[in-house]
Amino acid sequence: ADPTRWCVAPLADAVHDPLAAKLRWALGKRGVTVGGAELALDADRPAPPEAIDCTCVYSHEPPRVGLLPLTDQQIKEGASSFGAVDVDHFRVRVMPVLGAAPAMAGQALASVALCGLAGAPATGKPREALSKKLCLKLLESLRKREARRELGPKVQPVACTWLDCGVDDAEYVVNDVWRGRCAATRRKLDRKPLVLCRWWRSLRPPRPHGCAWPADAPPVGADALICLAPPLADALD
Repeated sequence: ADPTRWCVAPLADAVHDPLAAKLRWALGKRGVTVGGAELALDADRPAPPEAIDCTCVYSHEPPRVGLLPLTDQQIKEGASSFGAVDVDHFRVRVMPVLGAAPAMAGQALASVALCGLAGAPATGKPREALSKKLCLKLLESLRKREARRELGPKVQPVACTWLDCGVDDAEYVVNDVWRGRCAATRRKLDRKPLVLCRWWRSLRPPRPHGCAWPADAPPVGADALICLAPPLADALD
């Protein structure tokens, strides 16, 4: 119902949308991949099949209500009798949707199409903005990693004074740069936790034990950060 939550993005990036998730599942059953699946780091595993480029319109607003239950008659006759092919029980139940929602979805798709034809493609965010609480949690975890890397394993995160990165920077790195996914495995943030860590090692290379960097040493900013799954970030450290 929230008109600010509409998004036009690849089907693989759709979040908080049960229909998009069901559509990805149905396509996968037919051997069609839309991309975005988490990659395995095992070199012996075969490479994933080539993905199709499928754009969709969806709302990343979490569902507030469920579908109406099936009647006994509908259960008896089966979903295929009501025109639902490969998506069980989709067309046989009433979906509580704001009346203007389908029109808003069409307007969003039309706007993106017209911008593309005009040579000025629109690049919307496929995810809703991260909460301030989650951004602060990511930054606290990053400070902990930085402090322990440079000052030792028993140092508290508050000792990290060289991190030049705020809440807006964390939001930018996670959502705008890495699209809410692990840079190595494409793991989605909404499925499993991700962390921020520093990939730019030469910015502040390791020093001998007990030798801290001077106060005028270069700080660590958003351009030095990467979004990874926790085990990969630990291995990188």
